[in-house]
Amino acid sequence: RNTDDQNKIDTITGGGAISGTPVYMAPEAIKGGEVDARCDQFAWGVLAYELLAGRRPWRDESSLVAIVHSICDEPAPPLDEALPGVPPPFAAAVMRALAKTPAERFGSMRELLAAVGVQEAEALPASAGAAALAPTLLATTTGGRGASTRAATRKAICRCRLANS
Repeated sequence: RNTDDQNKIDTITGGGAISGTPVYMAPEAIKGGEVDARCDQFAWGVLAYELLAGRRPWRDESSLVAIVHSICDEPAPPLDEALPGVPPPFAAAVMRALAKTPAERFGSMRELLAAVGVQEAEALPASAGAAALAPTLLATTTGGRGASTRAATRKAICRCRLANS
């Protein structure tokens, strides 16, 4: 598939109805339902899955309708199948962030960070959302270098494995 085609789908914003990048949008946002901070968890889950597995958790389609169907109606393949050896707590946190309904996700990004072993979560303000927590998570998953590569993320997985064993 053509990279230009993928970029067009990645950045579609509808004519005033829904704003966002569809492949990272939570099902409730796509359906026009009530959105809250748990939508940020969903986007984090998609990004984490993509960084770790090298692909998104949705079918790789050129049709926006097919992608939306996959996001809203099909379970994401388990991360530990896409990336054998990922620490179970980390894989479980990513998969929980990808839950189809907000009630199945973490109550907050702080809870999500704690689940993956980020100790700085206690020092963050209660109002901190995914955007505020992104530097903490990025530093944890890349060793503070800011390079979001699969290799650096896999090193973080090893650190997570050691911390949770």
